[in-house]
Amino acid sequence: MGSIDSERRKGRRALGLLVAVVVLTPVAIGLIAYRLLHRPAAPAAATPPLRKEPAVRPTSPAISLQPTVAPHADLPRLDASDAFIRKLAAALSANPEWAKWLLNDGIVRRVVAATDNVAEGRSPNAHLRFLAPKEPFRANERSEAPTIDPASYHRYDVVAGVIASLDAKGCARLFEETRPLFQDAYKDLGYPDRRFEDTLAKAIRHLLATPEPSTALGVRPSVKSWKLADPRLEALSPAQKQLLRWGPENVKKIKQKLRELGEAMNLGVS
Repeated sequence: MGSIDSERRKGRRALGLLVAVVVLTPVAIGLIAYRLLHRPAAPAAATPPLRKEPAVRPTSPAISLQPTVAPHADLPRLDASDAFIRKLAAALSANPEWAKWLLNDGIVRRVVAATDNVAEGRSPNAHLRFLAPKEPFRANERSEAPTIDPASYHRYDVVAGVIASLDAKGCARLFEETRPLFQDAYKDLGYPDRRFEDTLAKAIRHLLATPEPSTALGVRPSVKSWKLADPRLEALSPAQKQLLRWGPENVKKIKQKLRELGEAMNLGVS
């Protein structure tokens, strides 16, 4: 079916959505602060019915996240930070797929732009094409009510596994020392009077608010792609609909890591 091919192309563009918020953001943040790597480790401290996450706290115009560590005076320039980030990438995850993710250029700018997209409900596909799955989207079409083939969910297993492997507390700790780089990138994006961490909090809240259907996700063919059969789900933002396409198990992993990161950074997104 031509719509299946179209869905495959769409999935390749949109796969990296959560990575921007959960993975690349804390990684690019943390890996620049190399001095912390030499300090002693800190002590370890479908269709109805739909189940929605508990109500999240209202978005605040200014999250209270007071830095406790001064930013490094010797941070690299924003446009010269990629090599430094790649060198130290292994610090936050032992997953062997991790190093492959850092071979792209403009990591900090890419992360900031993608996070801003997610915060507004848009897909960040233009910034994260390198994470697209190679396998096509598949639908179970054996009945009059097609559903997403569970095999399609496994296309996202590797990415979800890397996300789940990240040290959220370490990412948050390192953020305080690298804040200027991300703020500079956010300013260059057109937000001179906003804080990047506020946008990160908004993006996390938006994804956590995605409902979790208790049954298989029904789909229907459209002109260019498959759409969700439930009108309430199809009315979700592109970012939330992409999260649903990761499948129930991967969604649980992603949401858990989002909560960990939000808590570690004191973003008020529990």
